[in-house]
Amino acid sequence: MERWQQIESIFQDALQLPLKEREAYLRRACENDSALYREVVYLISQGVLDVADADDAVSWGPGLRWGVMGPNLLWHLGGGQGGIQHFMDTLMPRMAAGWPGLGNPELTAELQQQIVKGVLEEADGNSIDELAAHRDEMLFDLIAVRTKNGPSSGPNA
Repeated sequence: MERWQQIESIFQDALQLPLKEREAYLRRACENDSALYREVVYLISQGVLDVADADDAVSWGPGLRWGVMGPNLLWHLGGGQGGIQHFMDTLMPRMAAGWPGLGNPELTAELQQQIVKGVLEEADGNSIDELAAHRDEMLFDLIAVRTKNGPSSGPNA
């Protein structure tokens, strides 16, 4: 099965689940997110990119769902109704614990707050539910386009 068909299959399966279960299913299906997010946090910590610039760089790059929202907003959604702050308080420490072998950024309280502030600015007052609905709508549209056009990036590819 070609990669785009695998991606479509994952998202078609997600459509069959209740809305509240979709994020967890997609997170499990896309579990390599942690390594890329570590790189994003490192670039933010080094001042190479700010939060919004990091999201733009990734969302136009790897991963179908990151073509809709960058990792900071996705982790904001991954934090559930508590958003990015809940994610930072409960999930981020476990994620960061696996980073030492990768050459990790130092996850300071200041860096966490820099990301939280940047994400909340980027979310622009939209609720978790509003952001999730927007993400899902865009993903479904992307799946439809990919299904119609196949895996190539253009007519001559």
